[in-house]
Amino acid sequence: MQRRRLPTGISSFDVIRNWNFYYVDKTPHILNLVEYPGRYFLSRPRRFGKSLLVDTMAELFHCNQKLFQGLYIHDRWDWDNPHPVLFFSFGSGSFSKPEGLELEISDKLAALERKTGIDSTHQAHSMPSRLKYLIEHLHLQHPKQNKVVILVDEYDKPILDVIEQPELANANRDTLREFYAAIKDSDKHVRFTFVTGISMFAQVSLFSGPNHLTDISLKKQYSTICGYTESDLDTVFAPELEGLDREQVRKWYNGYSWFGAEKVYNPHDIMLYFDDREFRPYWIRTGTPRSLFKTLVEGNFHPLMLENLEMAEEDIAKFEIHNINLIAFLFQAGYLTISKRCGDFPITCKLEYPNLEVSQALNNGLLEMLSGKSGMATDTGLAMSRSLAENDFPRFGKVVRSLFASLPHQLFRVDRNADSPSGYERTYATYLVGCCRGAGLKIQAEVSSVQGDADLVLWLDQQIFIFEFKVVASEAKSVPKLTAAMQQIRDKKYYEPYLQSDKLIHLVGMVFGKSERNLVALDFETLPT
Repeated sequence: MQRRRLPTGISSFDVIRNWNFYYVDKTPHILNLVEYPGRYFLSRPRRFGKSLLVDTMAELFHCNQKLFQGLYIHDRWDWDNPHPVLFFSFGSGSFSKPEGLELEISDKLAALERKTGIDSTHQAHSMPSRLKYLIEHLHLQHPKQNKVVILVDEYDKPILDVIEQPELANANRDTLREFYAAIKDSDKHVRFTFVTGISMFAQVSLFSGPNHLTDISLKKQYSTICGYTESDLDTVFAPELEGLDREQVRKWYNGYSWFGAEKVYNPHDIMLYFDDREFRPYWIRTGTPRSLFKTLVEGNFHPLMLENLEMAEEDIAKFEIHNINLIAFLFQAGYLTISKRCGDFPITCKLEYPNLEVSQALNNGLLEMLSGKSGMATDTGLAMSRSLAENDFPRFGKVVRSLFASLPHQLFRVDRNADSPSGYERTYATYLVGCCRGAGLKIQAEVSSVQGDADLVLWLDQQIFIFEFKVVASEAKSVPKLTAAMQQIRDKKYYEPYLQSDKLIHLVGMVFGKSERNLVALDFETLPT
């Protein structure tokens, strides 16, 4: 197969098709949407191919047939029946001032009015009036009087850009509500509407009534409408695969799912990886805002709260300016993904990190914001992994003590239940999990087995470490608690699920003192092979 150019950062369908770039055929999905009149909404994370998808739809309705040669839709579309297309993208523009969004929309309307020959006197009218007139004009003046196609990309950027300024965010939302109300009022002139964005507050906050948008974000048939599947890599990108460690590629960049079934690769990541051939957090580097971590810390979030998550499907599809559900936002923004759907009604979704890139970045950023120490999670996690890999448990204890000794005392009150022993256990587990994940280690908290839940399980090459935590008032009372921790692992047989793994299994008891706010005792046992 011939090698092609990598379409890194390119969202123009015309450029991709005319300049020999790789293209994964998304037209089967598109045909399902556009074959009949409809109004749809799609949420996907940033840099996930939404803009290219919308641009492809625009070229299709313009009937630029040659761009679709060889694609699924080519022999299934009427190329002699173009439609007028209104394409609004809010991906660029400044929305940080009260008048910013109104000026942006006014400029876009003025450009479209000039292009379609509408008299400039209409620019004195209100924004909704201008938009409704523009839609009606395009419909009625079309040679075949074909109805208008309306495409809106990044609909929510004017709100997300100012989400930390609630008054301005509300003002921008109200302006957008007027914009979309004008589209809804023009329904008899509209053939098809498609709106994309990151957040899912479109339905409640911006659209209402009988002509609201159909949200396809969590529908199984559209779960791979953006991103690349394993099959896409094996076929379309086959020339790029030689010499790659596919398992590592999956670990770093695969894992996104909106139905809990087939997973997709992050398209931005995989293109840059093919180009550089080095594992790097490419997507994270494009703009994970510091404000995200600030918001999480202000909401009393810590790494342990992102383990073993379950949430009703209807709740992960909500987003409100004044009542931000942080778990739902992390899912919508691409920092969590659906690993499994359970039940019929209500449907519950199990959520997890999609891949190593996101797990490392989210834990590093969160612990850095909590502690004020840059690189703390990675450095500490790597130091812990080195000592454990060498079975140097005393050195591991020193690393843990150094970690907690360096943290501000206020952090030991992050957990709302920190005054209880279990609350303190969660506090210590939080930072151990965050450091390990920040260093890219495989670790899981509260691992269930038939006898109960192990506090932590860490997988390290050919070794497995099973941890049990206890908390005492002070170091003087640590000995019986340490004995109890080790005995609990044995009695509950937390190790039993791993006996067939041929890995070396270590049992580790750790006791933390409330007055010391640190590790005060540690013991270990290695099971015979």
